Amino acid sequence: RSQGTGAGAGAPDRAMTYAEKQELTELLGELPDDKQGRVVQIVSERQGEMGGDGSDLIEINIEELDDVTLWKLDRYVRSCLKPKKRKLTTQEQLLEAQQKELEAERELMQVEQSLGVGNPPAMAMAASMDATPAP
Repeated sequence: RSQGTGAGAGAPDRAMTYAEKQELTELLGELPDDKQGRVVQIVSERQGEMGGDGSDLIEINIEELDDVTLWKLDRYVRSCLKPKKRKLTTQEQLLEAQQKELEAERELMQVEQSLGVGNPPAMAMAASMDATPAP
C-alpha cells in the first residue's frame, strides 16, 4: 500500500480511527488563533480551494478529509501544542535561582518554627531578655 502519498515522516500508513479523529478535533479546538491559518493551508493543499462565505469562520469536516491530510494535521497540531523547553537567559537563570533560594529559606524557617529550634534573631533576643532575672 506504499504509494508515496507524501504524508511525511511519522505519519502512519493507515486510516485514522474514530477515536483519533475525535482527539484531533479536540486538539484543533485548543490551537491558538495564530496557528489556525496553517491548518487551513494544510487542508487546502490536499483538498483544493475551500469554499468560504467571506467570514473568518471556516468549518472543517474531519470525516471528509483523506488520511494523509488527517495525519498531517495531527502532526502539526501536536507540534504546536506540546510544551517547548527554551533555554533560559543568564538573567532568567539568576532570577530563578534567587526565587528558589528564598523559597528554601521560607521552608526552612517554617520547619524550624514547627520544631521550636532556630528562632529568628529578633525572637531569640527577646527570649534571652525575658530569661534575665530582674535585680
